Amino acid sequence: EVMITKEESVLEQYKKIKPVEVENEFNYKSAGNIYEIRINRPQIVGFHKKETEELINKTIGKDIDEYVKDMSFIKEVEEGEERVSSYNFFIEPEVLANENGVLSISLDIYEYSGGAHGNYWSQFYNFDLLRGQEIKLKDIFKEDVDYLELIYKHIFEKIKDNEIWTA
Repeated sequence: EVMITKEESVLEQYKKIKPVEVENEFNYKSAGNIYEIRINRPQIVGFHKKETEELINKTIGKDIDEYVKDMSFIKEVEEGEERVSSYNFFIEPEVLANENGVLSISLDIYEYSGGAHGNYWSQFYNFDLLRGQEIKLKDIFKEDVDYLELIYKHIFEKIKDNEIWTA
């Protein structure tokens, strides 16, 4: 009841949109035990709305470029510095949904810059292919709904009886 509902005619338009084609542009760089960078950059190709295709590629590409820029320090080696293991930075995309006019992609990111273990996180993207826009959480709920409160309550409901949290 708090979700935005679409008229049936609009839903039919979404059902007519064919899945987009996602190709990966692979980039690999390595320098001995100094660094290893593997980036699999998703690219939307052949979509009938070029401006939507460009929006998706630009949005995801901009974030990937920022991650790469932030990790550029791993290539630098101080004079006389020896590394026991190389620094690693990997980006691997996954298409989570590609139907009914919605494209969802995750970027799974791994960074190891020394120490006991690396860091792993994911960045998620959702696109409305009919409107040619990125879908934000606020777009899914009616304007007067405190959706963060609803989400928090839902999460706490799901975990409150989990034995990991109650032990």
